[in-house]
Amino acid sequence: MKEARELYFRNIADSGNQNPWGIAYRAASGRCFAPRSVVNGLSLAEGYACDTRGAMSGVLRALCPDDDPGRDTEYHVLVRLAAAMVSSGRDADPLVGTELGGIVRRRVFPGVWKSGRLLVLPKGNGRPATDPKAHRPITLLSVLGKILERILLRLATGLTSNLSTYQHGFLGGRSTSTALNFILGVARDSENKYVQCVFLDISGAFDNAWWPMLMTKAKRGGATAQPL
Repeated sequence: MKEARELYFRNIADSGNQNPWGIAYRAASGRCFAPRSVVNGLSLAEGYACDTRGAMSGVLRALCPDDDPGRDTEYHVLVRLAAAMVSSGRDADPLVGTELGGIVRRRVFPGVWKSGRLLVLPKGNGRPATDPKAHRPITLLSVLGKILERILLRLATGLTSNLSTYQHGFLGGRSTSTALNFILGVARDSENKYVQCVFLDISGAFDNAWWPMLMTKAKRGGATAQPL
């Protein structure tokens, strides 16, 4: 236990070289606090492909890394083994890649992959815990379902190539922090005395989205028929 604890703190100290504002900085500045109200826990880790096989290879490395066995489960190990299995024949493609390629061509998302584990996270906005709107439900899908999602994203170049340069959501390397920094930069560079900013928050935007219009917008944006 002592060795594990020393290794843990050593890793925290070394992480400061990659992220100077990460957990090492927060711990040293006294800003690293445990959550006060937790319903359940989430542990998250952090180009385009020309075909399903190429997309699957990159996605598997991200979802089932070989360099972090401590986080592996038997399910992840099984997925990695299945991804390497091939049918008889030296030039045969991996079976999982063949099946995923068939799913993409048929444009069918298997219903069993839509089932997941539900986590309920508190929003922390001061609402009473008995208020359903005070919690944010998140469903963790299966690894195979996430692999298919990311394959579709990597194949759907038209969905991301025509996005506005001002968009910060759902893009790699961008977040609410980069959006806030952009707004602050505009305010600082403004020669006027006042800067007006309008914030729009749509309640239940995802749940109330009209899917036919989303499909139409995706097609107008240049998305091909295969990922749609």
